[in-house]
Order: sequence, then structure tokens, then C-alpha cells
Amino acid sequence: MMRNTVKEKSKEKLMGTVKETIINDAAKKILDFAEVSIGDPGRYKSFRAKTLRVLNDIVRKLNIEISSHYDVEYESNAESIAVITKATKVGSGIGEG
Repeated sequence: MMRNTVKEKSKEKLMGTVKETIINDAAKKILDFAEVSIGDPGRYKSFRAKTLRVLNDIVRKLNIEISSHYDVEYESNAESIAVITKATKVGSGIGEG
């Protein structure tokens, strides 16, 4: 059985916050505006599915980036601040060119 370290738990918390912010906050507002603007239920249903698929893909990519390339340490206080630093890996392949 694997124990989660503080940094692993911190990464999980950050990834959950990213998902909550993008999906729960942004997506709901975007979809509310779109539903009113589009008007047609069939067209809206298609738009909604595509929008959620794109946003979920973005969340997955961000989670991979955070998991692979960042050290995260959550510091609990009244303001709930997360300290994020770029991991020092050589040759990660992402963003190099």
C-alpha cells in the first residue's frame, strides 16, 4: 500500500482546485450564456457536449503538467495558499524547442 506524501496530497488538492475552477465555475457560466444565446435545444446540446469535452481535456493536460513537472506544497492558513515551484528536471521535452 502506497502512502501519499504531503507533496502528493498537495498536488491532488491543486488539481482538484483547477478542475473545480474550470469545470464547475467557468463551464457553468459559459454554458448558461450559450444556452440563452443559442436558443435551439438540439444545437445547445451539441455545443454543450463539445464544450465539456474540450474543458475536460484541458483539465487532464493541466493535471499531467502539474504531476510531471511541478513540486507543490500546500500551506494551510486562513487564505489557503499553495506554494508552487517548477521542478528541476532536465530534458522533460515539454516546452523545449
